[in-house]
Amino acid sequence: MIHQVTRRSTRLAPLAVLLILTAGGFGWFSIETGTRPLMILTIGIVLALALDVGWGFRALSKPELDVSCPGDARVGEPMAVTIRLSGMSRPATLTMLSVPGTPPVQVNPPEAGVIDAVPLVPGRYPWAIFEISTWGPLGLNAWVRRAVVQLPQAVLVAPSFVPHDVSFPPTSGSRPGHSRGAGTQLDLVRSIREYEPGDSSHLIHWGATARTGQLMVRELDPCGAGKLMIVLALEADDLGAEMAAGRAGFLAQRAIAEGWSVRIVYRESLDTAEQVMPRLTGNRLPIRIVKRPASASRTVAPFVSSELEARRRLALADFGDPDLPGTGYPGLVRIVTSSGEDRWLT
Repeated sequence: MIHQVTRRSTRLAPLAVLLILTAGGFGWFSIETGTRPLMILTIGIVLALALDVGWGFRALSKPELDVSCPGDARVGEPMAVTIRLSGMSRPATLTMLSVPGTPPVQVNPPEAGVIDAVPLVPGRYPWAIFEISTWGPLGLNAWVRRAVVQLPQAVLVAPSFVPHDVSFPPTSGSRPGHSRGAGTQLDLVRSIREYEPGDSSHLIHWGATARTGQLMVRELDPCGAGKLMIVLALEADDLGAEMAAGRAGFLAQRAIAEGWSVRIVYRESLDTAEQVMPRLTGNRLPIRIVKRPASASRTVAPFVSSELEARRRLALADFGDPDLPGTGYPGLVRIVTSSGEDRWLT
């Protein structure tokens, strides 16, 4: 649904400019010399230009856009955006200006077109900006309008994960059954199996041993690997903000795969969709997409149990320093900053 649309502006084809100059020269010469054929030719050129201009002007009077797109995307990876154009009688060219570098697509109303957009900036995007252009039947003049469209669901563009060396500090528990990082959390028992040479005596399950008459041990689930808190601190003036979010994502992905209980702490924007709606002033100015600090934000600390959840949370991360956890947190704390000075909090 279109929430804002600019006025129509015109773009002349090089041939149209040549015809205008030719008509002007022919008209002047016919007046000076009284040459009737040249006057008829001049009138014909003017009528052709007027027909082409008027036809395109009328066709772009009330355009309507119906946009559908995925709710999740990643920086640098294409996402398919389907656009259905209505309210027009002529084919139009659509360009997604809110994703710079997106190639235009030709749409014949009421058919739908598909744009392969490649997001370049992570964040939450409830709006999209499109440019609609249509040519007259002679191809001499194009009329252009820009429109702000509210998406059916906000697109969460996650940063690209940045692979790097990850080494978890050894913080083994003090009691048998604890594993790396589990300061107070016992490993979960996955199953009971027969004893094998090399198994620790602490893993012997005496109840099962008594029932079966054979030495039985507990097989532990790595889900008890411990707790990890990733604190993401991003500065608006620091060029490394996106890289920091990517490092935090890779760390979360690695920890989840190893069985850690992961929580990501970050600042989340409180701005509404109306507050972040772009304002268009015309059809000439270039569209620049940058991530700006929210007018209001809060610290959130959700648990993430999958790579998709981590990506969605990092897409929502705003600038600012989140509140750090208090002392005595039962697990590891990793501070990830846009300056690149990541560290373990001890």
